[in-house]
Amino acid sequence: MAVVVYLDEFDGLAATEGSDAVAILPGYPVASQTLNPGISPPVQAALVATDGVGSLHDGSYSYVVTALDAQGETAISNEQSATVYDGSGSPSALVATSTPGTGTVPDGTYFAVVTAVTASGESLPSNEATVIINTGGANNSSLVLTFAAAPGPQAVASYNAYVGTSAGGENLKFTGFVGSPITLASLVGVFGTPPVTDTSSDNKNEIAVSWSDPTGETGGFYVYRGTSPGNENVATFVAHGTLTLTDDGTPVFTPRTPPTANGTAQSAPFQPTTKFLEIHPVGGSISIAIGPNPSAVANHQVVEDGERLIRGVQVNAKHKFAFV
Repeated sequence: MAVVVYLDEFDGLAATEGSDAVAILPGYPVASQTLNPGISPPVQAALVATDGVGSLHDGSYSYVVTALDAQGETAISNEQSATVYDGSGSPSALVATSTPGTGTVPDGTYFAVVTAVTASGESLPSNEATVIINTGGANNSSLVLTFAAAPGPQAVASYNAYVGTSAGGENLKFTGFVGSPITLASLVGVFGTPPVTDTSSDNKNEIAVSWSDPTGETGGFYVYRGTSPGNENVATFVAHGTLTLTDDGTPVFTPRTPPTANGTAQSAPFQPTTKFLEIHPVGGSISIAIGPNPSAVANHQVVEDGERLIRGVQVNAKHKFAFV
């Protein structure tokens, strides 16, 4: 006996009359699966950088955040970046002049730079300034260096001057000046060249990271950090219920690669169907059709007494069925 079953897209299953071989029964779980879109990534707020506190080293830092649920990890949040620096910075706008009759600096061409000295070390040099002294052989000038103070934030204890007779060849060091101008009445100094690295900072910085809590987050967060945008490569875990992280050098960041897709999007079972068919006897068959004026689109041979046809849920304008 052939039983034709009409499937209305919205009203569920219906069977033709005239046969006791078909019974429309209550719902039954469906084996097919559909995609759960998962939870959205967090939204990260602007970073707040503070110098003079913490122990985060000077540098540029970028952050992204992900959220976790029972299924996995979301895609990354928007990216935020900040640069922290706790040194003195370098003096600037250096100008070199001379004052005849006030010293013993010989005639000649001189090049000079100035650095700032802090409790932690010494800054990089200022711009290079040049002066030509010509007293007609009197050789009785002073060298005067005028400059703008180092900008901080680290406090400056004193300034050093470096003088030479060729561009980039400063090799005489003069120390202990409180500010601008620096007057050198003679060039009796000690041998020394300007620093090539900035040691004026005590590397006391912190960056406050904060983000939103997406609906569905249950497992906490990962905060990823890098030293340039798009290159976050270490992460630290933040527990559920906490939406901020103070990166002050104490959180432990370990190597971890940010996800490239939303790992909270997983396949999940359909909801139970509203109806299913129980078909008798063995040897009967069912033609499956879609729509109120259907044409048969599939046939199934009943091979076991009590075999059940389960209606699926509409996916991409089609229906799925499972024979169990």
